[in-house]
Amino acid sequence: MRVVQVIPQLPPAVNGLGDYARRLGGALAGLGFEETYLVTDAAWRPGADSPSPVAVLPRRDAAAFLAAVAELVGEGGGATGMILHWVNYAYQKRGCPYWLVGALAQLRTRHPQLRLVTMFHELYADSPPWGSPFWLRGIQQRLAVRAAGLSHACATNTIHHHDCLARWTGRGAEIPRLPVFSNIGDPEEVPSFLAREPELVVFGGPGGRSRAYRSPFLATACRALGVTAIHDIGPRPQDMPERLAGVPVHRH
Repeated sequence: MRVVQVIPQLPPAVNGLGDYARRLGGALAGLGFEETYLVTDAAWRPGADSPSPVAVLPRRDAAAFLAAVAELVGEGGGATGMILHWVNYAYQKRGCPYWLVGALAQLRTRHPQLRLVTMFHELYADSPPWGSPFWLRGIQQRLAVRAAGLSHACATNTIHHHDCLARWTGRGAEIPRLPVFSNIGDPEEVPSFLAREPELVVFGGPGGRSRAYRSPFLATACRALGVTAIHDIGPRPQDMPERLAGVPVHRH
């Protein structure tokens, strides 16, 4: 069985969702599924760590999406399932991807054999009244409800999203909550805590790592655990220290 994952971007683009899709594809391949990816960002370019095969939309509109899907489910592609990663702001700058919902409606008519599963990573944004998300929240909610209604199955990764979808669609019992797994993989064997080197990893985006270094809890943890080295992984923040609580910080 071949499954198409619809995703805004994939590695080498730096974002957690692309890593999520790649990891999910690897897990599905291990279960015997064949994977294809449909990237909606026309500016995306593959790299050495990109999965394959990948189709890229030339533009974000319903016609381009349906043309790409027609090739993927045709004789040459043979796809029978689709996983749509719903991240509304990644598909339209104001978070209102009308084009995608319209394409899904036509998809169900043109390819009734294709099973559609939507994973809701986002539902809507919020802001004070002087921000556009405040005024667009209702539209974003209605588009999410419409996408859920067009899907054969839905899932999400937070209790809040699940409760919202359950309230809006009345399908709460059918929507599983699937917490986000590790995007960097897991070791096959986990040594005991006492057998490990007393070293610490600070990993993520520059903003989050900057906050971690400024937090007194990190220095407290280093002293309490006898940490001998900190390994910093990710885009370099401007305020990354050379040492923290006397512990050297190694940049990777």
